[in-house]
Amino acid sequence: MKTYITPLLSLSVGLLLSAAPPLTETLPDGSLRILPPPMEARFKNPVSESYEEGFRQRYNQLLRDWTGMGGSWSKVDNRRFFESEKWSYPNAMLHVIAGNVEPGMNILQANDQPQSPQDNTYTKGVDLWAAFTLKGQTRKYFQFGHLMSPGYKQKFESAIDIWTEQHPRHTPHPYYKKYDPKAQGWGPNRFGNRRLDGRRTDNLYAMSTVAVYLFAESSGNEETRLRARDELYGYIWALYNIGHGEWDSSTYHPHVVAPYLTLYDFAKDPEVKLAAKAALDHFFTAAALKNHRNTFAGASKREYGQTSFQNRGPFAAFFWLYFPVDGLSKLHKEHDQLHAMASAYRPAPAILNLAARNLKLPVEIQVNKPEYENWKKGSSAKPRTFETLYLAKTYTAGSAIEAGGNGDMMPFRITYNRGATGTNCFTANSNAKLNAKKSRDQVAQYKNLTLWLGRKAEENFHFMWAEGGAWTVEGQHWFYDGGDTWFALSPINLAAPASAPLSKRMAKKTPQVKLMTATPGSAAYAGFALELQERGGTYSSFADFTRSYAQKSKLDLSALAEGQVGFVGSEGHSLAMKVHGGLPEVWRNGVKRNFSFPAEWAVWRSVDSTELVVDLPWKGSGILNVNAGGAQLQSRFQLKGRTPAETERSQLEGFKRLQADTGFRNL
Repeated sequence: MKTYITPLLSLSVGLLLSAAPPLTETLPDGSLRILPPPMEARFKNPVSESYEEGFRQRYNQLLRDWTGMGGSWSKVDNRRFFESEKWSYPNAMLHVIAGNVEPGMNILQANDQPQSPQDNTYTKGVDLWAAFTLKGQTRKYFQFGHLMSPGYKQKFESAIDIWTEQHPRHTPHPYYKKYDPKAQGWGPNRFGNRRLDGRRTDNLYAMSTVAVYLFAESSGNEETRLRARDELYGYIWALYNIGHGEWDSSTYHPHVVAPYLTLYDFAKDPEVKLAAKAALDHFFTAAALKNHRNTFAGASKREYGQTSFQNRGPFAAFFWLYFPVDGLSKLHKEHDQLHAMASAYRPAPAILNLAARNLKLPVEIQVNKPEYENWKKGSSAKPRTFETLYLAKTYTAGSAIEAGGNGDMMPFRITYNRGATGTNCFTANSNAKLNAKKSRDQVAQYKNLTLWLGRKAEENFHFMWAEGGAWTVEGQHWFYDGGDTWFALSPINLAAPASAPLSKRMAKKTPQVKLMTATPGSAAYAGFALELQERGGTYSSFADFTRSYAQKSKLDLSALAEGQVGFVGSEGHSLAMKVHGGLPEVWRNGVKRNFSFPAEWAVWRSVDSTELVVDLPWKGSGILNVNAGGAQLQSRFQLKGRTPAETERSQLEGFKRLQADTGFRNL
């Protein structure tokens, strides 16, 4: 037998409790308290009683919405085909938690329906292929297993014993045996060179690898457990040294969090449990930075349109449980909420303060991202994406610079207050597909100033916001009163804006969203300069701001033909940019950014701030620091006995081995 060894984490070791607790207790008012898996204090972030009570009230509301708890039970989702358990398993577990036990357990113990009977015959009819199904199978077994019939539990345990005898990612399927390039889809009929869904997007990899680890640990298949542990360690090492490849997705971020909640809850090895907590602390810090009143702010990877407008999308639905907004009490459902409700993990107070913007504002934070598929090379030589976030009292503005294009990255978004509890979003792009960065465009930012510049497109420039008011044109400038947040925009080679109709899909889903377009002129480059101000800041009123901006701001277009623009805002701060092939040249208050300088590469770092809000160096200490609202978090992931360079070489070798063992380049 081969043994795959990783040096132990520099974490303490001890015995864990393993007895399965009851799922809930009923309180005098009829509401439920979910009893998560028992967790020693050393594995937990400190949580106040008031926060825990608010969390409980929120999940009780969601339980009622999901199941009809307290009235007539809703129908339990019974979809079974291929990965349809991504919906039915969480739905069934929520019913069990709410008290509708028998119908829920019937779904959880029914035979899965694969694409073909040969897919899961060798695992007794239990689906251990699809990643989204594995995400549900793990929590189903470890948290709800005591409610299973003896026959089904024995069958399930026999299935995971067989499945983890060898690492399923590196073991051919017993029926299909090899990869079939002529087959379609994502099942074993095509990927017969393995026994699980091996796609290597971060969220799917987390689902499958966590399942392999936990089931191998439960079955006692130590070789498989150690190998899966090494794969998890490699991923968490990347989080703490180069960042998250599938970064800050308003769609997928909850999907990568959910399996690590399960790993945190049920890993027996204390080191693995603490490693899972380190991953969660990282993921929740990223979410807190982008969370503005429960609406996603700033740039994002794997963005599918305007999912983040006004508390929309999986990000908003999932993190509302953790990051509440006073007065915001009704959100749509998202299946990963099950994992949040049932887990023992809670974010640290410093993360909660950061999410609520309970800190000294404004603050600028530079955020750098690796290659999306950084695992193909083992690690990134330097960041691919250089993001700037500006956290103010009434808005969060974010933009991202990178060389070339990026088909599913939204490079620019501002989320700002609307009324007492609501939010609004503003974004722009040189094409109608606002959730993609074109190689012709670059966007630079210095605190509350933004410059967008790119080669002129044939189509109109697009501006979109969620609702409320209209832009006005005064001379060479456009102004918008967003209530507590004020916008002044100076177009670069763009005609006056005109209202435009939404697409049919967006008009149906988000009819409140407004769109305007502007036609480029004859110059080779086009874009805009933007300044943000807020009520209670430098200016006493919106009118005072617009008057000062018209008098004091300056836009230098003398080198526009060479792709260079300079911008001075109303307060005298400046931002300049020159675009050409690769990364642009950027000057912030006259100081040029050096994107080749390692000091610019930190995963997170606070800039020009009187207090260090968030800090995580690039390939450095492996220590994440968060400081907000008087609370501090220090979370670390370090491999004992190795220098950072040695660790990186080890991870590179491990990723190469991972590719070689699968026999197929697209994992």
